[in-house]
Amino acid sequence: MDYKEKLKKWNSTDKYKKELEFLYSLINPKEGYKVLDFGCGIMTAIERFNSAGIGHFYGYDIQEYGEQSQYHLYDKTINKKYDCIYFMHSIAHIENPVECLKKLSDNITDIGKVIVITPNKDWLDVGYNNDTTVIRHYSTSDLKEIAKEAGYKVNTIGQFGEIRRYSHERLFCILQKSTI
Repeated sequence: MDYKEKLKKWNSTDKYKKELEFLYSLINPKEGYKVLDFGCGIMTAIERFNSAGIGHFYGYDIQEYGEQSQYHLYDKTINKKYDCIYFMHSIAHIENPVECLKKLSDNITDIGKVIVITPNKDWLDVGYNNDTTVIRHYSTSDLKEIAKEAGYKVNTIGQFGEIRRYSHERLFCILQKSTI
């Protein structure tokens, strides 16, 4: 199964659909909001969120998994300001997340936010993810550290999803540009 097929299979699961609902509640889009899905893959989230009719959702990815459209950029310069940029299962694939977050700070409005949803490394079993494109899994302390290094303030950090060994399956955090 190629990676695009793997994404399609995952994006059709009930677990993924619940994660999208949770993410949408964190974004809490308003009329006119501009939101960027950083690492959008095959654009499932963007299509679903745009169909709600509140805000404008765009995607960025370095791979051409989806079709090129006005809502999808492939490895091009991001030159807009967004009210929210989110990473849903994509930060684990980024070689230098601190540098990435620093670069994206220019693309966030002054009151904008960054949302990260990622598997919780404290929940994972060894070999949980056979995805060779994953560079690193994170704990809450890891996410706090990269946020601080990148110049962001952590507004909210938490866990959700299935529980195992006193940890939840997923982590989420909401970041804002630091004003200090």
